[in-house]
Amino acid sequence: MNRFVAKVRTQRGEELAHLANSGRLTDVLGRGHRLGLRRVESSSSRRTQLDVVLMQNDAGLWVGVDTRLPPSLLLEAVQNGLVTPFGATVRIRREVTWGACRFDLALDDWLVETKSVTLVRDGIGLFPDAPTQRGQRHLRVLREAHESGTPTMVAFVVQRCDAVSLTSHDDIDPAFSLQLRLAHQSGVMIRAFVSHVGLDTLYITGEIPVEI
Repeated sequence: MNRFVAKVRTQRGEELAHLANSGRLTDVLGRGHRLGLRRVESSSSRRTQLDVVLMQNDAGLWVGVDTRLPPSLLLEAVQNGLVTPFGATVRIRREVTWGACRFDLALDDWLVETKSVTLVRDGIGLFPDAPTQRGQRHLRVLREAHESGTPTMVAFVVQRCDAVSLTSHDDIDPAFSLQLRLAHQSGVMIRAFVSHVGLDTLYITGEIPVEI
């Protein structure tokens, strides 16, 4: 067993499911919580036939927990005109390497990294919910890229509907908060988006302010 495998109860009984999230998920992870699962075709490289996509918190709110989704959610929002300065005909590349890091997207000339947010307290989205050296490294390299002339963006995608603003989680990872401030001061664009989340639907609905 590892941290990316969850034991879940389905109509077939107890099964193992892949949980594509390295965070603590303290707001949603718990015995008896309802889940949104996606059954996938089995392959020799997979131990499980299920993905955990959604979790319901104590208040009954659905939260997206699959960290692989935000790049696609952001792209959909770009193509629907919800995210500027891009247009519907934006050139898209995925998994782009710059320096020592690989980033989620290149949109036209922009280098874009998305971050999945699941933790919200009193309407404030908080990232990260666990220390993230990878996230710190992304910010350092984005700052280097921006200073070399490449436009860069960090897009925090809140996979739930109840956030009205977002900030870095100083108590969990002060080093990430410092790197976010330095990136902002250097000119890296820092943005955050909130989502509609239902059992059959998950999409970005709009932008929320980032408090840095």
